[in-house]
Amino acid sequence: MPHRARIADRFMKQSAEQLVTMAGAVITGLTNNPAFPAPTADLKAVEAAAEGLNTALAAQTHGGSAATAEKKNKQEALINLLRKLKHYIEDNCRNDLAVLLSSGFQAAATSRNRSPLANPARPGASGRSWRRRGKRSGNCAWNCGLRRSGKRWRC
Repeated sequence: MPHRARIADRFMKQSAEQLVTMAGAVITGLTNNPAFPAPTADLKAVEAAAEGLNTALAAQTHGGSAATAEKKNKQEALINLLRKLKHYIEDNCRNDLAVLLSSGFQAAATSRNRSPLANPARPGASGRSWRRRGKRSGNCAWNCGLRRSGKRWRC
């Protein structure tokens, strides 16, 4: 079964500067793109949101909680517009990765292969002595060799 072409949803993990850069790439990719004739979010609105965030970043260098709140509000507005475009592109790319990449977004990883786990260390590798105990039900199967010394347990 072929994997569905998806866009990497890393909007919340990216810095404001990275979002402005990505918005510029998306605007460039979607402008006059025949594969995506009618985007759900207006590209001029995305461009205005990116410019607003860029302006808020410049104003935040002087500091202040009002400037930080303004930057976060502009960042949220841009993320919302990019998410609308993301869903539109995923729905209209016809699972063609080349068409998806022509939009300016980055594709999500399609592979879920994982590396095998390392072999666990044997019980005595931590420096404690492990002994096998009892063969009957209810007996302790392993003992790490702890002993009581005063009020504490020691190895």
